[in-house]
Amino acid sequence: MTDVIEHTPSKEPVVRVQGLEMNLRTGQVRLRGEAVHLTPTEFRLLRTLMLNPNRVSPNWLLERALGDPGDNQKVRFYVGRLRRKLGDRHRVLIRTAHGAGYRLAGRTAAP
Repeated sequence: MTDVIEHTPSKEPVVRVQGLEMNLRTGQVRLRGEAVHLTPTEFRLLRTLMLNPNRVSPNWLLERALGDPGDNQKVRFYVGRLRRKLGDRHRVLIRTAHGAGYRLAGRTAAP
């Protein structure tokens, strides 16, 4: 599936990855058309994963999404919550890069 970020005057800024859709202006998240309710912290973490392909370091995620350069347990906790809310119990959508952190499946750097 192709990743799409739409930024046009007539459309909302939307990021789509693997059936997951995030409206960057309204904060709405949908998975295969169904609304997913996230806390502000979960939303920031998911937005960071969706907008930053190949950035997987837990420390980078802590600083960028959570504003807290420190506790890796915090990243594991919020990634676990996101996986549960997204029905990703088999870790297909949010992948663990062993020894490096996390990345969103299907996201690669643009050419």
